[in-house]
Amino acid sequence: MDVIFLLLSLLYLLCLIFILCYAVSCFILAKRFRRYLSIKQKIDPFDLNQCYSKVLIQLPVYNEKNTIDRLIDSVCSIVYPQELLTIEVLDDSTDETTLLIEQKINEYGALGFKIEHKKRLNRNGYKAGALKEFSSYQAEYLVIFDADFVPPPDFLLRLLPHFRNEKVGMVQAKWGHLNATENFLTLVQALSLNFHFSVEHHGRNFSNYLINFNGTAGIWRTMCVADAGGWSDETLTEDLDLSFRAQMKGWKFIYDSNVVCEAELPPNLTALKIQQYRWNKGGAQCFKKLAKILIIDKNLNWEQKLFGINQLFASTTYVFVFVLYFLSLFLVLFRDQSSIINIVLIIGSLFIVNTILLAYSYYVSWEQHLKTKRNFIVNFLLFLIMTSGLSFHNFLAVLSGYFSSHSVFKRTPKFNESNLSTLKKSNYFIPKLSISVIIEILLSAVFCVGMINSVLFLDFASAVFFGFIAIGFGLVSFQQLKEISIKRY
Repeated sequence: MDVIFLLLSLLYLLCLIFILCYAVSCFILAKRFRRYLSIKQKIDPFDLNQCYSKVLIQLPVYNEKNTIDRLIDSVCSIVYPQELLTIEVLDDSTDETTLLIEQKINEYGALGFKIEHKKRLNRNGYKAGALKEFSSYQAEYLVIFDADFVPPPDFLLRLLPHFRNEKVGMVQAKWGHLNATENFLTLVQALSLNFHFSVEHHGRNFSNYLINFNGTAGIWRTMCVADAGGWSDETLTEDLDLSFRAQMKGWKFIYDSNVVCEAELPPNLTALKIQQYRWNKGGAQCFKKLAKILIIDKNLNWEQKLFGINQLFASTTYVFVFVLYFLSLFLVLFRDQSSIINIVLIIGSLFIVNTILLAYSYYVSWEQHLKTKRNFIVNFLLFLIMTSGLSFHNFLAVLSGYFSSHSVFKRTPKFNESNLSTLKKSNYFIPKLSISVIIEILLSAVFCVGMINSVLFLDFASAVFFGFIAIGFGLVSFQQLKEISIKRY
């Protein structure tokens, strides 16, 4: 039995070490971000007397009846010479979205816009498949917007100047949030995405590490796309895949947070879980596909490789987090059975530094958005609770990315009007009870037992830890049951 305790204790420490590595990387990027803030420079936008190049804007959509009008309206409001701008709606829809697209194309076509409707016979490859099938290298630049985005009119004028450097292959804009304060889910997402679009993106870009195109709100040099091998549907995150392949070819990427492209955050948990599953599974797929190639690449230095591996491996952190939860519960329950466990738990308590490093890193991002410390503490704690609650779901996504060859691209439902009354009236998206929801309810109960047990043994630190996890799983399962129970007509 001592051997089992020893092995589980070592696995427990291994999980903590991997999570520490992630937390340290966040801390380093936060420090680099602060250095960037002290010296950042702006690039002058185009003026109307400059020579323009041909630009192709592609809008890959699938059953987006709630947002397609807004998307096309905002894209057609972008300031750029009409004779040099082509807009293509890559439409895989099977509902009335197709009719709405045709109406908008007729409307803007009559105004002189070159806007085209592209349809495929099937959805092979999903978004990546559409981008691949309708790849065109006649324009010098390619712009992509997802259906829930609202680009600003000066989007092109402010980002294209970066391409004066012929080595630049892609420029990414910052994501804004149309509904950040809608509910606690959108607040948590805004906190997480703001961290990504400040600390992570700027920290990496400033340090000359690899960054990624975020799938939308960015501009590609079409020569870069072709040189990197084009779009691939081998993973669910075709944007991350192509980004790394392009940078390993020597192309330079730039992130410009001065240009903000507003977008809708998933307003309910079912939609959020669909998005999270795709992102985390895709991240694991990209690690499996690209990690070895990245390590042996001769164009990158060791630091670029290290942080590149860290980025590809980020979603896998959920595996260590979820396993750590169960190992912690097991070790606490059996700590009286082995002196080894008591020593390991004391060592494990030192890893509170993981949370401290993450809190600092997220606060650095928070400072650039909202500077109320009290609100940061509340939102960060809510973020930790939701991370706990989603850990099982994301754990499954990562495992699927590593071990499953089948990848179905499930689009994130978009509502345009993200409020409960709209959801009640609409059968556009109907959440269903899944086995994962039932498991999350059971997980909440299990960790409640762990919390009660810890209180009885006066181990209040473990009680707080297990309480956070229990609340996380309970909140996630309760919210989904609530969404499933909504009457629709």
